[in-house]
Amino acid sequence: MFGAALSAPNALAQASNGSSKSFDIVIQQLGGVYVAIEDGKIDLWGNVRVPEITQLPDYDSSNPYNEINVPSDQLLTYESLIGIPIRGIPSKSAGNFTLQVSASYIALECSSWFNTSEWLSRIPNGLRSHKNMNTSIVEERLSELDRGTLHTYMDIPNGINSNFSSKDRYSIGPVERGSLVFGTRNNSTICDMSHVYVDVDIKCDRPRAFERTACQALSVRHSRGHGASVPDTNMTINRGTAPGVFVADLPWLIHFFHPGVKSPFENYLTDPALGMQDDMTGGFGITTEFTRLLLKVFAQRLALVINTAMRVSYYALAVLAFGKVNMTEMENWMPGYYVIQYRNTTGDFSTSEERYQVQKTWMAIYIFSLVLMGISILATFSLSFATRAPDLITSISALTRDSVHIHAPPGGSTYCGDERARLLKNRRLKIRDVQSDEDVGYVALADDNGHGDERGFKTAKKRLYA
Repeated sequence: MFGAALSAPNALAQASNGSSKSFDIVIQQLGGVYVAIEDGKIDLWGNVRVPEITQLPDYDSSNPYNEINVPSDQLLTYESLIGIPIRGIPSKSAGNFTLQVSASYIALECSSWFNTSEWLSRIPNGLRSHKNMNTSIVEERLSELDRGTLHTYMDIPNGINSNFSSKDRYSIGPVERGSLVFGTRNNSTICDMSHVYVDVDIKCDRPRAFERTACQALSVRHSRGHGASVPDTNMTINRGTAPGVFVADLPWLIHFFHPGVKSPFENYLTDPALGMQDDMTGGFGITTEFTRLLLKVFAQRLALVINTAMRVSYYALAVLAFGKVNMTEMENWMPGYYVIQYRNTTGDFSTSEERYQVQKTWMAIYIFSLVLMGISILATFSLSFATRAPDLITSISALTRDSVHIHAPPGGSTYCGDERARLLKNRRLKIRDVQSDEDVGYVALADDNGHGDERGFKTAKKRLYA
């Protein structure tokens, strides 16, 4: 899951805007800015991502508890590549709903880079997991599961004779807050860990029943009752062996087997826009790629990776959406363990019949348009009748010229259509059989004079016509 999260397309644009030469190319490959924005709102498994609050455009450190709207038209940096799992949503109905989720994540404040060998020589046995206090520390395998090669190491202070921090890397005594060291065989940095507690308003939409629910963060604020940045006390030796193992083994989660080639973990820290792809720097350059970054940028990327690894440690079935999490069964199975990660909550969920509401403004515009179209049709018909009907009448009257079947007053053969229409006046014309008395009929346009047979064509179906 960790490797899938780092290599996902929607992870490439994270923590790389303005700090990666490949950023613009990656955005084009993803399909443009809009596609990158939409894909970044959720992770591979549909979990909604939480924006890193201090990176939002409207964040004001002097008013940390103000609610900040999450812009929907900007590419954001999120606190983790794996979002917050939201399960148990009814799937048999379409609609939308909103909810508020309280979440926390780790933020880092890192020191300037310093020489690894010199520092390790002055804190003998000062690390929780590593024993090699020299440049070979990056090659030290901490468990039988560690395979491949690395160019980086991570660890926490042992809390006995070392309590280093970003402010004093040589301090000794009991651990006061969580800190970690990240380094290569040449350079290292110490980062103090803090927890950021936020309340996130989330909106979920499902256009049709049984379709996938799409969720996104609408607004976020610092949780009241917590400081804007709370020093960590969980990732210390005082909490047992787990914190040290988690931090020290983090670089080994996804490693590589070719010497001189960076691991996917190291690649992502170097340039998230490249994903797990190695830029084939090789040699000494691998140890200097991190020091070329601004400390703020490096701290942001490392925190992003740590928070992603934290989410990986969650109950996998919940993260992958394979099923609903039954907290009662989980608690009975391992009392006190999973309850730390999850909480049950209740909420009102109501459905109603599908109803269509009339938008009065649009309905008025629609009716007005129909009336206007009706008036236009009537006006067009009236105008056409006034201009074309006389032409039609004169054309028909012209058909009677020099016809032996129409008895017209003398002198009319030279008249035009409209003059001949005046000559005929009320003369009735009809298509009729003008040889009704003969064996073979003849159909022509004729008047009533001399053609008295009123039989229609239906009564003479078997009659022959010329």
